Amino acid sequence: MNSTAVGLLSVSIIFPLLSLLAVLLRFWARRLRSSPKADDWVIVCAQVFCFGLGINTIVGVAKGVIGKPQQALGPQKAVVLLKIVYGDSFLCFTALAIVKVSILLFYKRVFATKGFFLAANIMICVTLAWFTGSIFALLFSYYPISTHWSLRPDPAAKKIDFQAFLVTHASLDLVLDIAILCLPIPAITTLQMEIRRKIALIAIFWLGAFCAVAEAVRIYYFHRFLYEDISKHADAFGPVVANVLIWSRVEPCMSVIAACLPTLRPVISSRTAESIVASVRSAISLRSLGSGGSRGTNNSAKRADKSDLEDSRRDWVRLNNNSGSARAEMDPSVASAVLYTLAHD
Repeated sequence: MNSTAVGLLSVSIIFPLLSLLAVLLRFWARRLRSSPKADDWVIVCAQVFCFGLGINTIVGVAKGVIGKPQQALGPQKAVVLLKIVYGDSFLCFTALAIVKVSILLFYKRVFATKGFFLAANIMICVTLAWFTGSIFALLFSYYPISTHWSLRPDPAAKKIDFQAFLVTHASLDLVLDIAILCLPIPAITTLQMEIRRKIALIAIFWLGAFCAVAEAVRIYYFHRFLYEDISKHADAFGPVVANVLIWSRVEPCMSVIAACLPTLRPVISSRTAESIVASVRSAISLRSLGSGGSRGTNNSAKRADKSDLEDSRRDWVRLNNNSGSARAEMDPSVASAVLYTLAHD
């Protein structure tokens, strides 16, 4: 086993285990004071596909098709490698789409306003449409499907520009990642708190920024693999293929970890949701209903302080905006993640 295969195998084992640890800690945080919600179960589905990527790597290494020059593969091993890359695409596409849906469902529980609900639902529909289209395009990009791993494809076989499809899919994935990262920013900027605290809160939701970086790196290696004639360079083919596979594992696993991190505060802090809400109730003074002048604003702030203290006993806080009021759940795994930063300088 060469060093390239060892590196890919290590990544394919370590990263799924790290993402599994994040998921287990997420459920532990839930179990402390609440029950799992839809976004928690959805992230479990993503973790299953992360394990699938790891298993795919183990199969490739066991069959000796990872990290070798193209000329050294031979016909049988070349077919195995093509099948692994083809199956890898289904697993990676699915894992990335599921993580995005989980994050958006989590957003909907944190920012429970009609406007944000609409924006999040639109993003969920866009994500599902992107995923469905990608799967069908991948499945029928060559017809018959066996053309994907055939060394002598039938000239009459129907096909699309597979290289362009893969790069386009990865590019759209990057765009969706950035859009999802930016989605909470308008809601956060409307909160009446110090700028540095707004920045800290935004940073919590931007923990997934590394996933966008990983996607950009994956696009780079995709481009090298698909468009550069690396087959002529004996030393380049194996490492480039391995790097494509490595970043196809790093991105979904890191996405799972990033999706879980904002929910883990109850595991590492003994503070209850009530104490957190009580300590920051003066910091979160949301916009008052309609116009009321400075006197009305002061009265609204006093009423907000009182109502926040009462609402903390029911594990949720009422958010007010110009269009009315909306209820945002404040179970510990959400409250701890969102409010802990606001409560500490």
